[in-house]
Amino acid sequence: SEYKLVQSVDPFGNRILYEYENLGSNHPLLTKISYVFTDDTPLYTIESAYEMPPDPISDANHGFEVVLAPRMTGIVMRHEGQVVREYVLSYESERASGGLSRLSQVRQFGLGGVAGGVLNPIAFTFEYQKGLGVECVAQDCNKPYLVSMGSAGVSLEAGRATLIDINGD
Repeated sequence: SEYKLVQSVDPFGNRILYEYENLGSNHPLLTKISYVFTDDTPLYTIESAYEMPPDPISDANHGFEVVLAPRMTGIVMRHEGQVVREYVLSYESERASGGLSRLSQVRQFGLGGVAGGVLNPIAFTFEYQKGLGVECVAQDCNKPYLVSMGSAGVSLEAGRATLIDINGD
């Protein structure tokens, strides 16, 4: 079982509240952070927006399946209810990414967010490439690929395998 942080309080009594929602999966996602309170009203909030991707992620490391379906599409930062900054996340098309959710761009908007139309001069773009030493000679060069590394007599079907998460992701 996992426990999510819902509140943190420093020695001076300042607190931060964290809110989560399941959003179509069986794993709660962070949807709102509130901090700097006047009475019980937060002066600052950060809200996350999500959408359903073409490739939900499934993980069974805890002994049961956890499906993480939604992917983040934006972050809105507010001060006293007014949007002061907004980040919009864009993903490659399904065709370009081979059906994977691959982040392609993060745009930052200033006061008023997207509706305010003030695009800050910061826009991060991402591109993905093949591994070193792999040469593309076909038309499907932008699709994900698999490299055969031979066989060590391991069979998932026969139960003769132990899966290890090498990189901790």
